Amino acid sequence: MSLYMEGDASLITCKTITESSIINDFAASKVPADDEEDDNDENCLNEPEPTPFIALEALKTLDRYFRT
Repeated sequence: MSLYMEGDASLITCKTITESSIINDFAASKVPADDEEDDNDENCLNEPEPTPFIALEALKTLDRYFRT
């Protein structure tokens, strides 16, 4: 049983993790807050938010599409 328990004692799994490497990884994966976002982002749409009326009309259009 002791051989089973000590079987991976000499196994090298990865480099040593340091506090600075954790901080660097965290800083690299930080998501900017809403006020920090770039206004010129290519993925942003320059359209106004849809109103409830527009959303209802879209649902009616989808309903007609799926019924045909």
